[in-house]
This record gives sequence, structure tokens and C-alpha cells, in this order.
Amino acid sequence: STIPEIDEVLVSMTEPDPATRPTAYEAMKALLDAIGAIPPVSLIIEPELVPLQSVRLTT
Repeated sequence: STIPEIDEVLVSMTEPDPATRPTAYEAMKALLDAIGAIPPVSLIIEPELVPLQSVRLTT
């Protein structure tokens, strides 16, 4: 993502040790807390548009 607080939670969810990895509830709460602390206007992030490539179908 482009938000470090969210990235921190996402990385913690990949921790191989279950004792240090957050539970689903803890991860959800941490994400909600991170998003709730961000002013709404800061959550408006312009998308990165990637041009479509033409696809050639063969029969």
C-alpha cells in the first residue's frame, strides 16, 4: 500500500511464528485503528493506471 501503518500490519500478518503473528481479530483491529487515525482526505489516493495491451486471439 502507500500507507506505512497499513504496511506494518500486513507485514506482521506474514510472520511465520504463530506466537508473534497477530490473530485475525488483532490484525483487523490494527487495520481499523490505522485507517481511523488517518484523515479522510488523506485516504483519497489517485489510482495508477496501466495502459491495456492489445490481445491477439488465435483460433
